Order: sequence, then structure tokens, then C-alpha cells
Amino acid sequence: MSERGGQGGAAGTLKDALGRGIEVARRLLVPVVALLAALGLAYWGHRNLVLVLDFHDQEASALNPSNWLTYGHVLLPLVFFVLCLINRRYGPGLAVGAVVTSWVLVLAMGTWVYTQPQMAWLEAPAFRLPVAASFVGALITGQLVAIYVFDQVRGVPWWRAPFYSALLGGWVFVLLLNWNSILLGDGPWFNRLILQMSIYSIWAPGSLPFYHLMRRFVRLPRSLGGA
Repeated sequence: MSERGGQGGAAGTLKDALGRGIEVARRLLVPVVALLAALGLAYWGHRNLVLVLDFHDQEASALNPSNWLTYGHVLLPLVFFVLCLINRRYGPGLAVGAVVTSWVLVLAMGTWVYTQPQMAWLEAPAFRLPVAASFVGALITGQLVAIYVFDQVRGVPWWRAPFYSALLGGWVFVLLLNWNSILLGDGPWFNRLILQMSIYSIWAPGSLPFYHLMRRFVRLPRSLGGA
């Protein structure tokens, strides 16, 4: 009787663990897809340079943003906007899980693509390992900072959490991404730094009306503070 009871208890424990795993996967599905969609949109934009901000003549053309600024830079803050909505709905724990899961999937997909010899576009600088590692590390750190800040300041008034989360998370990402250029004095690093930080400074308040609209659809659990 005791042996059967032990087997039944083990089976029940395994079944409960499997059920919890399926539930976590179900809850992660939409957040992970949303983050991957935001990253994919930014990746699509990185192929197109932003030309409208050029104002230097030919002699000082190295200072023109079109030498490096793409629509990927402009669209990347959408990742932080999505992350704020995830944090609002599910809390910091699942938000961290969504970040980790999305990057594991990106890494797996990138590893598979990198092994395909027909992928000639992998010769682009964006896909060189040091550049990619620096970008991913900086963005993950910025995302974790954004999650922490959102959870710390969430409450009344509602706008504080999404504003400070997107702003500080974005600034941390930009600073880490450009840290090597700052230390080495590589090119017009100050121009790049200020312009990239300005993008997040504009996105943070500019996205608040859309965040406020999404609050009607992204319901807040009773266990979490208002945001």
C-alpha cells in the first residue's frame, strides 16, 4: 500500500509540475511574441538610414547622423513600451521570464541562421559577434533596469512607471552600447550618444498617450499596484 501510495504521490507531483510548466508557457506566449515582434520591427528598420536630420555640409559630413542612424534606432524603444505593458499585466517576475525567453529564442534562431552558408547578409557589421554581443548585453541590461524601475514606481499617478521605466531603461542601454566608443574617443561619439538618448527622451513621454489607451485592454491584476 505504501509503495503504491509513493508511486501515486510521485505521479501526482510530476503531473502538477507539468501543469505549472504548461501554465507558465501559456502566460509567456503573448509577451514573448510581442517582444519578438518589437525586435523584428527594429531589425527591419535598421536597413534604412535616417536622412532627414543631416544638416552639416560636405566638409563636416562625418557629423551627419545618416552615417549611422537608422530607423532601427528610432523603432527600438518600442521594446521598452511593450515591456511596460507586460510588467503592468503580469508583474516583474513574468516580465523577466519573457525577456530571457525571447533572447533564448533569438539566440537559437541566430545560431541556426549563422550556420547557413547561403546567408551572405551575415557579413554585415551588425552580425559580427563582438558587435552583436555588445548590443544584446546592453539591451538585456536596459530591459532589466526598465522592469525594476517600473515595479519600484508603479502606482498613482499611473504615468510614472511607464515614463521612468522607458526613459531610464533606454538611457542605460544607450550608455552601455556606446561605452567603448566613449572610452576610446571613437569618432563623433558625443553626437551619437546625445542623439540616441534624445530618441528615448522623446519616446518616453510620447508613448504615454498610447500606453494610457492600452490600459483599457491590458487589465491590471488586483495583486499589483496601479500603473
